[in-house]
Amino acid sequence: MDAIEHLFRICTSYSAATGLSEATISTRLFRDGKGLARIRAGGDIGARRLERAMQWFAANWPEGAEWPADVPRPDTPTLAPGAPDENDNPAAESLTPEECGA
Repeated sequence: MDAIEHLFRICTSYSAATGLSEATISTRLFRDGKGLARIRAGGDIGARRLERAMQWFAANWPEGAEWPADVPRPDTPTLAPGAPDENDNPAAESLTPEECGA
């Protein structure tokens, strides 16, 4: 399984655990409700943005939900006071249309 497949495996599990749609999750990750759909359709994502997205999932994983065993869980940095919360993801700040294949 490659990194993009990991992203979508995690996204699917997160959606199942929270009841959130892929578009809502995409908005939280990238401030773009269509970002995940573009990646799913073959668009690209930079390595750093992918890493930050996976870290966001790890930091915001629903309590009681099981992280998929076939996907490595990244370390999550300790958030300092004033650090971005789940709706202000720093991974969203540098997303370009080219990174999403637009």
